Amino acid sequence: MEEEAPHQQVLRFGGIGHPPLPDTNFIPDYDRICIFTFPLEPAYSEWTTARGSERIPDYEHLASRFGHLDVHAEGTAGRTSFKEFLTRMEKGDEIYLRDWHLVREARDQSFYSVPPWCKDDWLDLFLAAEGGKDDYRFVYMGASGTSTKLHVDVLHSFSWSANIVGTKTWVFFPPSQTPHLTNASGTVVTDIRTAAKAEFPEFHCKTNPVTVVQRPGELVFVPSGWWHQVENHGPTMSINHNWINAHNLRALHAQLAEDMVAIRGSIAEHRDDMGEVEWAAHCQLMLEATNAGFGYAMLWRFLCFHAQRYLALSAAEMAPKDVAEHVFALRALLEVTSILLEDVWAKPVLEEGRVMVKSLTAALSAENVKPSSLKELTIPGEG
Repeated sequence: MEEEAPHQQVLRFGGIGHPPLPDTNFIPDYDRICIFTFPLEPAYSEWTTARGSERIPDYEHLASRFGHLDVHAEGTAGRTSFKEFLTRMEKGDEIYLRDWHLVREARDQSFYSVPPWCKDDWLDLFLAAEGGKDDYRFVYMGASGTSTKLHVDVLHSFSWSANIVGTKTWVFFPPSQTPHLTNASGTVVTDIRTAAKAEFPEFHCKTNPVTVVQRPGELVFVPSGWWHQVENHGPTMSINHNWINAHNLRALHAQLAEDMVAIRGSIAEHRDDMGEVEWAAHCQLMLEATNAGFGYAMLWRFLCFHAQRYLALSAAEMAPKDVAEHVFALRALLEVTSILLEDVWAKPVLEEGRVMVKSLTAALSAENVKPSSLKELTIPGEG
């Protein structure tokens, strides 16, 4: 199938010359980049101050509110106070604070609300139920010229990024272009600005990047599996979330399964010496280290948590659009659960898993979902 032109892969809402912002029930096109003109309040107003015709970071306000916290920023030697970071950022030092868990560390989310189109966040719900010791809610702050190099978001999650101040240039590559981002040895381009043509010929000849300029007050939705590199212009601040729901649940499992195959292959020679139990446990530890703590054990708890949520819901009380999403979620949970239970790892949870598969199948049958639409899924270990 022919790939869409770059301009067809970006949807814009709000702002002059674009369709108005969708209503709160709008579901993003999960395969396209979406840009919303949507200042994330109150951070957009509280974290900035006017300087002539533009807005800049309100360093004094930020220091008074969060200056006591410690941060570890690129361009600094070890941890430092956020107040010291702000002083250096205001001076123009090329430092960059990435992946800062500000909500968790400050125990405060009063400076923004999740955009209405991005609230179906299974990851945040699950981690909160697990005790809230981890999250995927971040703040980014950096001086002009700082950047995030080419990458795919962790766990093949979706992400959204709300720009508070400054301008960002995003360069995207859809998943279909992944084979062209590597060299002959399989190494992926790390920085598109310095990738040598001799080393990465296909990157220069066969990729078709999508470039997006994100201005203050704009929100970017990043689809699952899309490569992207970001550069900051002027002092820049943004609030970001990584998130997962039924629409990229399969991609999450596929990523973990692909990594597990590679891990098992890489240490296969040690299997006999270590013994089956120790070797299998070590494979899981390596999988968790590769995926920010997310291994098969956490995936199983994740599936159980959301299966219980959806099985407790009554489709009879839902609007037609909500019923369609409900059925989609049940199908995704059933499919991924069934595949996971086929893995050797799943032996200790197999009985529990069979019960869950039966419950999900029954729920789908109650919604008159035809067996053929379940892709002939079977319960592992049975007929």
